[in-house]
Amino acid sequence: MLHAKPWTTAILAACAACVPVLALPGQGITVIGTWSGERPVKGGMDRSTVSFRQDGSYVSVEQLPNGTMQRAWGVYSATPLSARQMTVALQRQGWLPHQICAQAPGFPVKCSAFTPPAAASLTLSFISSSSFEVNGMTLTRDAAAYLLQQQVAERVLLPVEAPVQPHITQPVMPPSVRYQPLRNRGGSGCDDMQQNRICTVNDGHIVIENGCQVCVSP
Repeated sequence: MLHAKPWTTAILAACAACVPVLALPGQGITVIGTWSGERPVKGGMDRSTVSFRQDGSYVSVEQLPNGTMQRAWGVYSATPLSARQMTVALQRQGWLPHQICAQAPGFPVKCSAFTPPAAASLTLSFISSSSFEVNGMTLTRDAAAYLLQQQVAERVLLPVEAPVQPHITQPVMPPSVRYQPLRNRGGSGCDDMQQNRICTVNDGHIVIENGCQVCVSP
């Protein structure tokens, strides 16, 4: 199992030219720190942790309902919108896993490269100096940051169920099926991992819609 090393020399060098706005003027509210949250989604709980550092670097970890972990890191900048809101622009410089593999019963493992979008923009609405809402999830300051301590593998294998039509030797989806992505999750972007899993099993292709990867079947 490989362990991500997000705070590399390259990232810190990139931050030399990065001067983020880290606090809301006059409110005593700063984005610097580690934040965690969770919310129920179909199939279980979606858990996210994001850590914003003083030097303009960040790392985020998400645990999907099936237990799969995803880590991303890079640099960020923050811009106040109002007394209680700010926009945070993320520029990813690395992520794990690099490959998403899937296996349907009776079929060989199929793998595809996992490449999340390089940039994302989040609107943070602060409830207090210790909590904010983003994309329907409430995140609070988290000194323990359990997710940040977890290792994330370079390659993830996901079991899947695939319908098989009579006399067809490959898993298939109905013609022209478009798998609709979930709404963005707090601090972690779109459900690109799920999109890649669907495409890997069904030989689909990825298109970009509203900054998210969406799988379209053949």
